[in-house]
Amino acid sequence: MRRWLKVLAWAMVVAGAVLVVVLRGLGLDMTEGQALLAYLPWWLLAVGLLIGGVAIGWNLE
Repeated sequence: MRRWLKVLAWAMVVAGAVLVVVLRGLGLDMTEGQALLAYLPWWLLAVGLLIGGVAIGWNLE
């Protein structure tokens, strides 16, 4: 079970990081007013994946 949680944690961190890179690559950062509102769910998903993956990883140790 711990092994699968470790894989899940790494997958979440990688998915969140890739999503941040893609959003930044599209030129969508957290300072553009209308774009921020339009893409806010994607930014929240990326940040949630990063934080969730790190939290799972820390709790496994």
